[in-house]
Amino acid sequence: MSEEFLPVGRENILDDIGQAITQPNPDDRDLHGLPQMGKTALLHYIGGPNFLKKYRTEFQKPYDEEPYRIFIAFIAGWFKSVHPFVQIYREYFRAYQAYYDTMAAQHPEINLPEPPTIPIKVEDGETAMAFVEVNLRGLDRAGIRAVMLFDEFDSDLAYARLTADETARLAAWKPYVFMILATERRLEDVNAAAKGSPFYKRLPQIAIRDMRPDEARLFVTRVLAAREASLPDADIDRLVRLAGGFPYLLLLAGQALWELRRRIGLQDSPDSLPDAFQPYLENRLADDFRRLFELYFQQRTNAQRQALLDLARRETINMDEAVAATGRQDVLLTSLETYGLVDFDAESRVYRLFSPLFRSFLLAYLDAPAAATAATATAETEPNLTGLQSSLYDVFRSRPGEVLTFEELGRRVWSWTLSLGDEPSERDKRKIHIAVSKLRRELEESDTGERIVNLRALGYRFEPAG
Repeated sequence: MSEEFLPVGRENILDDIGQAITQPNPDDRDLHGLPQMGKTALLHYIGGPNFLKKYRTEFQKPYDEEPYRIFIAFIAGWFKSVHPFVQIYREYFRAYQAYYDTMAAQHPEINLPEPPTIPIKVEDGETAMAFVEVNLRGLDRAGIRAVMLFDEFDSDLAYARLTADETARLAAWKPYVFMILATERRLEDVNAAAKGSPFYKRLPQIAIRDMRPDEARLFVTRVLAAREASLPDADIDRLVRLAGGFPYLLLLAGQALWELRRRIGLQDSPDSLPDAFQPYLENRLADDFRRLFELYFQQRTNAQRQALLDLARRETINMDEAVAATGRQDVLLTSLETYGLVDFDAESRVYRLFSPLFRSFLLAYLDAPAAATAATATAETEPNLTGLQSSLYDVFRSRPGEVLTFEELGRRVWSWTLSLGDEPSERDKRKIHIAVSKLRRELEESDTGERIVNLRALGYRFEPAG
């Protein structure tokens, strides 16, 4: 899988992590942003070989000359039946076993602690953490810097289940491990009981927001290049105007535009899409984007939602007017800009929504309050899904009865880019399998009547109710 495009728009974040990763007692990092902003892809990039190669010049000694002394474990796949500490134990030592075997073969002079072989019960978080902590101290004595990458740590199956004492225990790891978290919700909102935990005192939040227009164009260009394809500059500009700098929306928009160009005979033409087809494209994207727009809107506070609706109604709001408004509207709009939902034009000093399609979505919400209420009531009967599960569910429902391969699910949900002839790794397939298994369980518990069928070695097929 090609990683070339992943750092686009994230260079400053990677520079910060590259400088911090080998410092003594570094503060951890919370990569915080909306769903489908590329947080998981960013974690995979940090955990891959390209990150160590590119940023080793930022490392302190001896890691700059011996980057193999950095051990990175990717932690994900939270389960209701498994204590979060036990899942950390499983994923940590799965990665450590491979690292241990490689180091034993290539650097036998380094005395590493042996991986444990004792099975841990799914609810025995205390024993699981004891083994991890012993290993971390042993790695520290051996001159190894441990790094843990926690994906979806704000899940109700992960951080929300920890006690205040357990979160404080994570804080006690500071001398031995550098932790990088990917979250969509603030941890203090996920676990109110642990608000006073010292864990928060060493966890600066880094906003994973939309890309700038020039970065978004570069992102699209590199994704196309990975597929040995291209689009006219005017069409790339069209994608950026409609999807903003949101990676997943850009991928959806690019796929829709590519299919439309093929249907009207422009696939190999240097000409841009004729304006007559613009309404069709916008209608298609409004439908493709709707589920994510709903998620972006519903995840905000009541005050933020009202600010978004007001901005949609007025189209633009002047900064001076927002400052003078009751309740300091500028504070709300600035907080929404941090998430990428609102753009601020410094030259004209006005706020506007990031996409005309998002504005249309909000205006429809305003114009049909009864429909919105009905939609909310319907949503209460649907499965209670995380952001990742919602995206996966949306992809399945858009292709009922069809075979969805690992490659296609990876591209549409996890923003993969595969070079021609490449196959997804077993690790990536396992990640998809875990996500599909969780979604299948939610569908069963919600009694929707929908099914996801495994197709051995191929992927999955979604079967609607009835």
